Amino acid sequence: NLAYQKSYFNQVGGFLPVAHEISGDDIYLIQSISQVSGGSFNADPGGAVTTLPVDSILQFINQRIRWASNSPKQYQSQIWFLVFLLSVYIVNVSLLLHIVLGVFTLTFRLMCVFKVFLEGVTIYFGGWISKTPVSFPVFLLWSLVQIVYIPLMGLLGISGRFSWKP
Repeated sequence: NLAYQKSYFNQVGGFLPVAHEISGDDIYLIQSISQVSGGSFNADPGGAVTTLPVDSILQFINQRIRWASNSPKQYQSQIWFLVFLLSVYIVNVSLLLHIVLGVFTLTFRLMCVFKVFLEGVTIYFGGWISKTPVSFPVFLLWSLVQIVYIPLMGLLGISGRFSWKP
């Protein structure tokens, strides 16, 4: 999870600038503090934080919609993070449209290879750093599911229709 010095927390106004938001306070805080003092990643597995999973697929979807709901606000803090989010969204929407329309051109195939390669490198190194490797079959399945999952959660997220802590 997050660790930071109280002085940096106070310097950026803590959570006050996003107190009215339902989601994204942690992203705002880490981005704000990183602009003031930089940041680092703790790769020590002993520093990992675990949480319990949600109880149902509906709660999982609701959680992801809530997480995606703050994506339109990213332009206010980190333009490069917004560019990343948009590029992931656009690639997945493009692939989904190709599949729905049955257009399996060379461009489509190259996009698939490029997507799987970049995500594979990211997942491999992330698993290596955190000492939690992801099996290749699970990675491939997730790569396919993402083509529908990312656009759907993105659209539902900007719709603002989710519940938070009843």
